[in-house]
Amino acid sequence: MTHISAESGARESFTTEPKTSGTSTDKPENRLVEIDQPEAIEVSTDTDADAEAADDGTTQKKPLGFYLSFLAINILVFLFSLDATTLAVAIPSIAQELHGSTLESFWAGIAYYLGLVVSQPLFASISDVFGRKPPLYVAFLLFTAGSLSFSLAPNMAAVIAGRVVQGLGGGGLDVLGEIIVSDMTTLKERPLYVGIMALPIAIGSILGPTIGALFSDYVTWRWIGWINLPLLGIAFPLLAFFLRLRSLGSSLDAKLKRLDWNDPYSSVGMRYGIPIIWGAGVGALLRLLHLPMQASVSSVDDTGHAIALLLTFRCLGGLVGLAIGSTIFSSTFGSAIATIGELPDSLSLLRDPHNAVAFIPIMRTVNLPLEVIAPVLQAYLSAMRGVFYAMLGFSGLGFVSSLLTEELTLQKTERGRQHFET
Repeated sequence: MTHISAESGARESFTTEPKTSGTSTDKPENRLVEIDQPEAIEVSTDTDADAEAADDGTTQKKPLGFYLSFLAINILVFLFSLDATTLAVAIPSIAQELHGSTLESFWAGIAYYLGLVVSQPLFASISDVFGRKPPLYVAFLLFTAGSLSFSLAPNMAAVIAGRVVQGLGGGGLDVLGEIIVSDMTTLKERPLYVGIMALPIAIGSILGPTIGALFSDYVTWRWIGWINLPLLGIAFPLLAFFLRLRSLGSSLDAKLKRLDWNDPYSSVGMRYGIPIIWGAGVGALLRLLHLPMQASVSSVDDTGHAIALLLTFRCLGGLVGLAIGSTIFSSTFGSAIATIGELPDSLSLLRDPHNAVAFIPIMRTVNLPLEVIAPVLQAYLSAMRGVFYAMLGFSGLGFVSSLLTEELTLQKTERGRQHFET
């Protein structure tokens, strides 16, 4: 008689039956196989279903901590967008109060983006080795310190320094927020959350100039920095207590050996040249490029690098756009103002194009006939028109480049090794 155990029978197909001799058909071990076999198969089926559900993040109910963490990330995204747009309309008032030149004024605008470009790839690379939360706390600290430095600045140099530090922290908050969302979600469900994140960006971009103008006219431009502190005070404890990401589990020495500062620049996303062109222009593609960039990686654990590349090149494009814009503005304004001829004493400062931005608030108080002031206003208009023409050219180049993109599927359910733990 051939003996077949219950364990081996459970692994066979439904048609498997024990081999028996004529005198042993009623033996207990044979009946054990017949009874236990379907039971084992049922357990195996449930296990497969559970594993399948675990792979598909959309079928599992997410805990409250997930949504509170996502809320905090959206607050950070709102702050990032708000600080990128509030200063533009406040620069004339800042330059007037602190006696800044046009060059210093444009540096004050560029400084924030300069910090972003420098910090984003570094934060992405460091978070891939040390985990997401430690560098996120560093970004919080830098952004808070930069906001305080800007708010207390006694001169234009301090304003620029504060904005650089703020940009260093803002770059970390932006890129790590995006990476953490990619860790918390699968590519299949991610469009919903990326779409939701577009709302605080849009709101911050719309409210930023309005808030900057209101603070400058009715309170003080320094509140542009102060307003960040209560929002940071809300976001930080939410992330500190509710953001639970899987630990990497290696020692500090092993993490230091893994750290590679060149790694962010070797990602597969490097072949996409659109972000830097798009960043130099003005468009509505704030979130649309994120999904194809994330879908382009060969491994889900490289998603953070793709996000860092996109955000870095976008900010680098903004930095290049600001530099080009400031050059065009100064040169066009200088040429236009030179054709006017003799200027009254109250407008004599405009002979130097570097004073053009700081002079804008004074223009409101100048009491001159319309025929005298109109050519000066036309010079400002010509300078701004030149900037917009240049940005339009970049936008057209970005549109043409977008026609060369590859169509990629978003139907992926893999999770990264630092995913959210329930």
